Amino acid sequence: MRRVKTLIKAIFFSYFVGAPLMAPSYEIETPNLIPRTPNDEKGDPDEITLLFVGDVMMGGRMVEVIRREGVEYPYKESKDILQSGDLAFCNLEAPFGRGGKPSQKKYTFLVPPEFGEGLLYAGFDGVSLANNHTMDYGMTGLLSTLALLDKKGIHYTGAGRNIEEARTPAIFEVKGVRIAFLSYSRTFPIRFYATPKRGGTAQGKEEYLMEDIEKAKRSADLVIVSFHWGGEKEKAPKYYMKELAHLAIQEGADCVVGHHPHVVQGIERYQNGIIAYSLGNFAFGSFSEKVSGIIFKIIITKEGWKRAEVIPIEVNNFKVNLQPKVMEGESARKELIRIAELSNPLGTKLRIEGDVGNIE
Repeated sequence: MRRVKTLIKAIFFSYFVGAPLMAPSYEIETPNLIPRTPNDEKGDPDEITLLFVGDVMMGGRMVEVIRREGVEYPYKESKDILQSGDLAFCNLEAPFGRGGKPSQKKYTFLVPPEFGEGLLYAGFDGVSLANNHTMDYGMTGLLSTLALLDKKGIHYTGAGRNIEEARTPAIFEVKGVRIAFLSYSRTFPIRFYATPKRGGTAQGKEEYLMEDIEKAKRSADLVIVSFHWGGEKEKAPKYYMKELAHLAIQEGADCVVGHHPHVVQGIERYQNGIIAYSLGNFAFGSFSEKVSGIIFKIIITKEGWKRAEVIPIEVNNFKVNLQPKVMEGESARKELIRIAELSNPLGTKLRIEGDVGNIE
């Protein structure tokens, strides 16, 4: 059972900048603020549990499987843990829609809108849209995605009908604590980035980061920053990733999470914050042997993060067939040892206890 959550969007698109965009219009509905069933029978009532996973991409090879097995299929083995916390957050890697013109790039994805119900089944409360596939079908795909997420009551950040909307945080209130989520992309193509007069994703510029965190802290107690960045299959963060992550913490963010490399990178404790440079894959519609993923669990209070856990998951679809599973036993231990080795150069120790790694 889930804890009571009141989900509040920071700004409901109350202003627009520049000339009207030449794209089909969609009615964007206010998210349904439906109270969740309390889950206060255990644990510290002042603690809040946040759960993060990496890329969720229900296009590609996933389409045929979901149509055959149902929208719940990708999440049947992971929903219990995702629903065990107060908030669950992912990177939504492809737009929802039924048509339109694909962008001129090597890989483009479009997800049938009915698959959006799977996000609710899994337990996701919020998604990042700042990535290299959100604009695969241009404004048509973006606007249909925003409309669907609003209708489902799933909050989002990182993309919008102009740069102001793309930089607007998603704000959640849990147990009287307000948590702001910001999301940025540092991936190609550059034309996907929003401008004052064009919709798209939020570019991870230093000035945006500094301004947005400062603004978010005026209305929220805690700030989480998400980045889509790095090189695919690279095991270590690039130099610019460290610079941006450190800047975010210096400016007042409590936690930074990253995705895009399709593999897990190390965890770093930095000043009063914590950084997971890449969460890797989660439910992703392609097959590759060289992928990995984690569920990153953070326990926070109004003062900041208290504890963090790494839960390894099997995302190699040759083994799990598009249905990520929590690792157990020896496979979990081997993966945690590998993540500990990736974190050591960042000055962070991972204490392995059973199938979970605890950040020291």
